[in-house]
Amino acid sequence: MDNELKDFLMSLKEDIQIINYKLDINSKKIDDLDLRVRISESNIRKDIQRLSDENETIIEV
Repeated sequence: MDNELKDFLMSLKEDIQIINYKLDINSKKIDDLDLRVRISESNIRKDIQRLSDENETIIEV
């Protein structure tokens, strides 16, 4: 029974290592996605401001 328990614990340890590896990969992907979303938000704000400025210029002319 002792060997069975050791085998089971080794299997659990391997499974936990795999889960941790996948978690690290997913965390990196989430961080990358968050960065892309923030950059996109910033670019959209700049575009909106530029369009607003252009619109004001057209109205003045």
